[in-house]
Amino acid sequence: MLALYTSREDVLRAIKRDRLAIAFASPELQEDRDLILAVVQQNGLALGAALYKWRCDPQIVFAAVTNNACACMFSHEHLLWNRSMVLSAVSQNGFTLLVVPRFRDDREVVLSAVAQSGSALEFAAEELCDDINIVLSAVSQDGLALEFASEALQDHRVVVLAAVRQNGRALEFASEFLCADTEVVLAAVSEDGSALEFASVNLCDDVQVVLTAVAQDRAALCWASEKWAGGLLLAYVRSQVDLFFTCSTMFAGFSSRSVSSVADTMGSVKRRRRPLNLLDVDEATGTALKRLIAEYAGMQFSQLTLCRAVLSQLLA
Repeated sequence: MLALYTSREDVLRAIKRDRLAIAFASPELQEDRDLILAVVQQNGLALGAALYKWRCDPQIVFAAVTNNACACMFSHEHLLWNRSMVLSAVSQNGFTLLVVPRFRDDREVVLSAVAQSGSALEFAAEELCDDINIVLSAVSQDGLALEFASEALQDHRVVVLAAVRQNGRALEFASEFLCADTEVVLAAVSEDGSALEFASVNLCDDVQVVLTAVAQDRAALCWASEKWAGGLLLAYVRSQVDLFFTCSTMFAGFSSRSVSSVADTMGSVKRRRRPLNLLDVDEATGTALKRLIAEYAGMQFSQLTLCRAVLSQLLA
């Protein structure tokens, strides 16, 4: 075969854009160990185009894996027993665990793999999928790794909360019991409104849960119960916002003296004879007053905030 590359410089330039370049080098260059080492340090996947004897060379293989963990697949099988090389590989690409089955029950290797790619938990030994520390590390990196946890840990509140906070749609893999847990579902829909799809029937009817989901993603409305269909959620949200502003107008009409006890409690509104203007106070006091008005209107302040977010979503 005609050699395309006849100098070290040509090979090192070419390898940056083509991992197979070494295969088109002159026979002398393909036999040059120092060159092969330099090549795989630049592009680990070039190991696949190197001569067989270099794929059996621990130093060259380790250099290739250090550059690109996927180079593992090109090394000689006996090198896949090298624990330090495997640890280096999985710490760069957790999915390397797939090609080193001998280490799937090695706790340190698996922990390193899932810390880098949570879903590498899929390739761990069954007993390690029931190890709470390994699973917590996995779902903290990728919430969807919950799919590969043991049933016991899919029903573990701490594990599931960590998973849905990282990726709300991890709720799909939580136990039926936790899909009916308000705190867990709220955490999930706060991260991804579409996680409402996996909530229990009762929580798909819960106003706080539905508002939180729709505030995050208006498309989540399609997973809400029929109670909120046909524009009823929008009507409800508008009524809540209108109620707040009606009460705000009434409240702002009071003299500052008549709300002096409230002002004293909040600490930063000075007494004044003119009507109280909610826009004429500092942020902390304004928020406190809004909370008071929301309570006066018979609603939760957090729910009011959600209603306004939902309104902007639905009218966008």
